[in-house]
Amino acid sequence: MTDFVNSLGNTALLDILLLSSDATAIYTGEDLRVEAINQGMLAIFGKDKSVRGMTFQQAFKELQGQPFTQTLIEAQRSGQTYTAKNVPAELNLNGHRQICYFDFIYRPIKDQNDKVICILHTATEVSERVNAIQLAREKALAEQRAYEQLEVINEEYRATTEELNAANEELQALGEEYQVTNEELNAANEELSAVNEEQHRLNQKLQTLENERSQLISSSPVGMTILQGNEFIIEMANAPILALWSRSPEQTLGRKFLEVFPELLDQPFPEMLRDVMATGNPLAIKEAAIDITGMDGSSEKHYIDFAYQPLLGTDGLVTKIMVTISDITQIVTVRQELERIQLQLNQTNEELAAVNEEYIATNEELSQLNEEYNAANEELNAANKILVAAGITSDKENIELTSLNLELKKRNLALAYSEKRALELFFDAPVAIGLLSGPELSIISANPELLRLWGKTGAILEKPLEEALPELKGQPFSEILHQVYTTGKSAYGTGEKVTLNRDGKLEDCYFNFIYKPIKDKKGRSHSIMIVAGEVTQQVHAIHSAQDISDRLSVALGAASLGSYDLELATGKMECSDRCKLNFGRNIAEEFNFPDLIQAILPQYRDTVQKAVQDAIKTGGIYEAEYQIQLPEGGQRWIHASGSPRYDAQNNPLRMIGVTLDITQRKAYEQKREDFLSIAAHELKTPITVLKANLQLLERIKSELESPKAKRLIEGASASMAKVNILVEDLLNISKHSGGRLELEKTWFDIPQILDTCCSHVRIQGNYELIVTGEKRLKVFADEHRIEQVLVNLVNNAVKYAPDSKQIYLILEKTAEHAKISVKDFGPGISPEQVPRLFDRYWQAEKSSNGYSGLGLGLAICAEIIEQHGGTIGVDSTLGAGATFWFTLPL
Repeated sequence: MTDFVNSLGNTALLDILLLSSDATAIYTGEDLRVEAINQGMLAIFGKDKSVRGMTFQQAFKELQGQPFTQTLIEAQRSGQTYTAKNVPAELNLNGHRQICYFDFIYRPIKDQNDKVICILHTATEVSERVNAIQLAREKALAEQRAYEQLEVINEEYRATTEELNAANEELQALGEEYQVTNEELNAANEELSAVNEEQHRLNQKLQTLENERSQLISSSPVGMTILQGNEFIIEMANAPILALWSRSPEQTLGRKFLEVFPELLDQPFPEMLRDVMATGNPLAIKEAAIDITGMDGSSEKHYIDFAYQPLLGTDGLVTKIMVTISDITQIVTVRQELERIQLQLNQTNEELAAVNEEYIATNEELSQLNEEYNAANEELNAANKILVAAGITSDKENIELTSLNLELKKRNLALAYSEKRALELFFDAPVAIGLLSGPELSIISANPELLRLWGKTGAILEKPLEEALPELKGQPFSEILHQVYTTGKSAYGTGEKVTLNRDGKLEDCYFNFIYKPIKDKKGRSHSIMIVAGEVTQQVHAIHSAQDISDRLSVALGAASLGSYDLELATGKMECSDRCKLNFGRNIAEEFNFPDLIQAILPQYRDTVQKAVQDAIKTGGIYEAEYQIQLPEGGQRWIHASGSPRYDAQNNPLRMIGVTLDITQRKAYEQKREDFLSIAAHELKTPITVLKANLQLLERIKSELESPKAKRLIEGASASMAKVNILVEDLLNISKHSGGRLELEKTWFDIPQILDTCCSHVRIQGNYELIVTGEKRLKVFADEHRIEQVLVNLVNNAVKYAPDSKQIYLILEKTAEHAKISVKDFGPGISPEQVPRLFDRYWQAEKSSNGYSGLGLGLAICAEIIEQHGGTIGVDSTLGAGATFWFTLPL
């Protein structure tokens, strides 16, 4: 049996090695020259085949100063294999320095005498893996920091508790009359500790839910942003929409939308946003053209599908708008290009139809001339045979033969002229057209467009196709052409891949083509007409669209979202596996819209069907939350959304959308509401008793001789004040969350309340409250709740801007609203913090200032103002203070 390996030459073995899918290179000689390198290694370094024969240092100059050259030399010197993982390398890719990470091996290849003859270099880029590891480490570090911060808070709380316990022990010595009070205080402290632990646990779960929502928006492949209030403050924006905007988070978050994009003022989008904010009706627009100005001042046109979905506050009024945008510029551009090409092809087809008719007539004429030529030629041959046999060579017969030859030459000239004229008809056609003759498929005609597509010149004319285009060897086109010539049947191709040698490089191209046989009167093929059009860009666009679809599928899977495609006329649905699992169905069974409606609990069905019909009618986004009955028993909460699709006549065809199992989120929300309800009913009484006892101690502390006892009483009173604020916040948020906040509206004068509020700040005398603006202005509102908002805003100014000794209370009047502002001159608020200021359980710079509290104050203020039909916000510049404001309808 033949030794396969030894039967191959070194070159063949080298070529086989370089076919590896891994990046591979071979270096030889003491100067480590690039003996061979495959496409994978060239792609890593952004090089071409010209590096072959260069030394390693010449070929990869960007690696100078990095350890790779010295390591390679050491591997050659020692003969030891060097393996490394996750190694960073700074490369010059597309004209930019970029750090990538690699696993690589330098493996010395030795001869029989153990002498190194070359170095085999294999490499795998692992940048994504390293980045993922770094991201995981950063996440773990962030979690550790959060845990440490929580530990610090717990330590402070434990220290406060120990202080209270010490105070209680010393207060017991004051007399038996306080014994009962101290025991109640200790019991209340233990109960409060348990409540606080439960509070911390629920806070963590709530934060997890908030993080999951943020991650879902951030990881969405569709551009998403949230605009807040009538001034459309950009509260959140994910990566795809920032890329479309050509802006960074620092340039957008917390800023007014129309200040970031002033070029939109003369476009219809601001008016659309105002209409959605005013009416609460969602809006969806397909294929809108929009001009976006980049930071360098250049304007770029984009085509987008977008939707404006209103988000309602607790009072049912629109407070925010969620904007979803899909950049379809590439798809529209490809479609327009396809339409242009189709129009061009239609025009060409009309020209070809006329040319083809003329060509058929010419071909019939050529065929007739050819038959006459063959008949004359046969007669001439027969005459020649007779003459040769008879040995007759008279002058008369020679004259007749000469006459026949002259006639044949005339006909041949006419035949050649007719054929040339027919081929010239195709020369200026805008599509690629050529003619192949005979079984050898000789190229007898190729117009400039065909030569351009082939990457050839007129030098290939008269050559067989396989000689003119040797790169076609091993591809199916020669075989197809021979079948067309043999069978006389046309062949057609759409988006067929072909590898061509263009400018010395092999390129993968895609074509639509027609191979049509040209026959004589007897039905025999003598030529093949080629008509071809390149569609490489269109095929790449289709592949790109498929990639986008694949990435969307990955994103849906990562977010545990199920997807569906509903055919509105029949009720049939195409569902992803996750969608079926969300409804407790087997992934192998059919699941259609009637099955979905049947699974929904009866009390939600009408609401869901109405939401679907409203979305179809308005073209908006369908969104609903409802409970379903699982087939095997039990119930589950589902969040569903969808968008309708229409035909050219605007008739609804389909609805596509996603579903999400939110059962766990609903359980967390219920536990939170239960906890707040418990706090509202159980904490108020013991806190009242404790306050009364501490007030009694405050009255008699002057009679005590021990200074330490006095300090302990003062400290306990201060701690109790903080606890009372926390409990009040919990009681308020409980009322708000449960929809039990009752407003007692009356007409009252705002300037009067501005002059009298915040007496605790005025009495201390450390800060000056300056009232400016309107002197008389009445509103219909809950005076107590409005004063609560003002006190909270002033307290925040004192807390976060302690060096601002003047605080302004400003009253302004507009056509429809009264606007009240609280202005300080403190350090200000960073733009990235502004969007979260009014979120529950969040505090600005909480980790660094050491302020206590639950972070509910501004959230409660926002809900009070929203209940009144007003808006609340903040304007701030770092280093120049902050202005918190709210409006009330007149």
